[in-house]
Amino acid sequence: MVGDMESGGATPKRRLTLAMIAEKLDLSTATVSLALRNSPLVAEETRKRVHALAEELGYIYNRSAASLRTARTNIVGLVVHDILNPYFAELVSAVETELGRHGQTVILYNHGDDPLRQKVFLETLLQYRADGMILCPAAGSKPTDVSRIVDAGLPTVLIARELPDLPDVPVIRGDDRTGLRRAVEHLIGLGHRRIALVGGQQDSSSASERRAG
Repeated sequence: MVGDMESGGATPKRRLTLAMIAEKLDLSTATVSLALRNSPLVAEETRKRVHALAEELGYIYNRSAASLRTARTNIVGLVVHDILNPYFAELVSAVETELGRHGQTVILYNHGDDPLRQKVFLETLLQYRADGMILCPAAGSKPTDVSRIVDAGLPTVLIARELPDLPDVPVIRGDDRTGLRRAVEHLIGLGHRRIALVGGQQDSSSASERRAG
């Protein structure tokens, strides 16, 4: 018993590698790697054999090592300010479904409209070499908060909110100004005159557009 305790217990199992799977199937490690990534360069029958053996042996694909070879991680960051908002819950579901069809994994982050928390996570995405980011900017964000990340090589799309002076960053959002204007016109048409707008971060683009509408 003393010997077991001093040696730390049972000897850990040898870690499975691509080379082990390749040897068992009489394939090259490159072919096995491509097969595990479902590359169209590998015949379907070969892909099935590789996946079947990998599952049988309990092999876990080393995504970190693969990303060093391919310069891709298949990770996309999805950054919003309020995951409890039904709008974002529906958006997250749609994004995960679509990116999943393309073999991408979504990392979801809720910054709570705190620019500092947002900054920390954006830098984390860079450190993990994410393939891209979908961002609803925190209220009070500055253009430089995003441009420095884009300039560092992280492809970015803004959603729901926009930031000025970012001409090369695509923005997908609703027309808040027109929507609110039509809502007010509807209320006026019903005879209402004392109309209030409640809610919305005062220093976000969506809130500004709604007030303008």
